Amino acid sequence: MSSRLSEKGAAAVEMAFVLPLLLLLVLGITDFSRALLTNITIVEAAQEGALFASYFPAGDVQQRVVDSVDDIAIAPGDVTSAVDLVACTATVTVDHDYPMITPVGKIFLGDTVTLSHAVTSTIFAAGCVPATTTTTTP
Repeated sequence: MSSRLSEKGAAAVEMAFVLPLLLLLVLGITDFSRALLTNITIVEAAQEGALFASYFPAGDVQQRVVDSVDDIAIAPGDVTSAVDLVACTATVTVDHDYPMITPVGKIFLGDTVTLSHAVTSTIFAAGCVPATTTTTTP
């Protein structure tokens, strides 16, 4: 009878050691997966803004990027766009402060992590001819 009691006590001690590690793993996976999803959303938003700027260089790129995102809140101040009509390029950069939700992420990475992505695209609007292109007329 005493051997069963000692086995129950051993199982409780083992669980006391394993449970914190298991919780640490689950909370780390939660923060990492949310950060990955947010980063994918930021990349897609920057691509949407660059595509919009390719066809409408004088358009409101910031608002287009903000409107294209559903699952996170991007402010217009998080979006930077630069249009170079000489080189016929448009660059859109999206910076977003990702807040950590679990104590594990906050301990290792701080309260927020800045996720950023920049996309450069060619302007296809009429009248934009890159400076490196030479045209000849007969």
